[in-house]
Amino acid sequence: MTRALLILICGSAAIAQQANPKPDLLRLTDELDTAIQSGDWNKAAGLSKLLKESTVVARDQSMAKGGAELADQILGWLPPDTETLVVAQQPFKMPSEDQRTMPTVVDMAQGYVLGLLGAVEKEALGKALVGRSMRLAALAGRKFENHAPDPNNILPFGLIAYQGCAVYSFMEEVSESILQRKADESVLGHLVWISKGSQNDFKDTDTYLLALPKPDLMLACNDRDSFTQIVSRMAAPQAPRALPADLPEWKQLDRSAPVWGIRHFRPDRANTDPTLPQNIFGTDGKDPEATGLTVEFGLDSAGARGKILAKSNPWPELDKSPDSQGAKSQKPADGVWEFSVANTPDSGFAGVFALMGFLGFVVLI
Repeated sequence: MTRALLILICGSAAIAQQANPKPDLLRLTDELDTAIQSGDWNKAAGLSKLLKESTVVARDQSMAKGGAELADQILGWLPPDTETLVVAQQPFKMPSEDQRTMPTVVDMAQGYVLGLLGAVEKEALGKALVGRSMRLAALAGRKFENHAPDPNNILPFGLIAYQGCAVYSFMEEVSESILQRKADESVLGHLVWISKGSQNDFKDTDTYLLALPKPDLMLACNDRDSFTQIVSRMAAPQAPRALPADLPEWKQLDRSAPVWGIRHFRPDRANTDPTLPQNIFGTDGKDPEATGLTVEFGLDSAGARGKILAKSNPWPELDKSPDSQGAKSQKPADGVWEFSVANTPDSGFAGVFALMGFLGFVVLI
């Protein structure tokens, strides 16, 4: 996997958040005015910086309020057989390649959602978007399976194969000129840029389609059928929607989390999908008979938390993993098994890595 893509997976720069979601901008403005009038320039400089930071936080909080509504719209756009959806609804900035700060659990989870954006256009688009503010990013996937091995029967390092699309909502409009070339074709009235690439170390194994359905909305897919369905359903919503509202998984999910995900397992894909619980845990004859999964990142001190709907507990082995320091599992309700990991660099990475794998986005290392 290339360096740029690894940076996207391992961390993105989240915009600083305050404990108080509604900074008192008027009070800060009054204090700044008073400091200026009295000639206290050192205090004025400090208040000016704080006011600027607080204004950004207030703007991001306001923009995030529409995140739930946009996520519901995206569910209506996705192919009905979508298995997984991950939504990063806390506004953040596109990271640069020289990101040096230690990534948080939220940063790492956001990085997975940025994977498709980092792969299109030979990674040039992701670089061109560095510093842009993202209002919401969503990644959907289906048909998870291993790539075909190389002649030596070796699987590629990186993400396993899947059919996926991501929707990226920016705070400012993105001009078509950022792509620095003409579109390759038009699909249902939308210009489409097509490029080769991959999210693993086998070069150019996937074909990516990218479009700007709206000036502040970007669509990136690694599957033409998924792309066409989304564009069609954007224009004319159709039933049924992806991941229907009556799925029991939704009752276990806290959608206030900065990043959340949901998956409904497809038992009919047991012969091809290595990420299904019966294939992960069933090798020793202990199939947990799981039906679905929810994950939440950055909600509280438990930086990463997953809940799986199953007849037996699939998590105990994760508790024992030396990488999952501070991890614990419990049974919050009948048929529900919870796994949580503290928000620390080492255990947080292991938690995100494991839970994103259960969502289907397994990374082979």
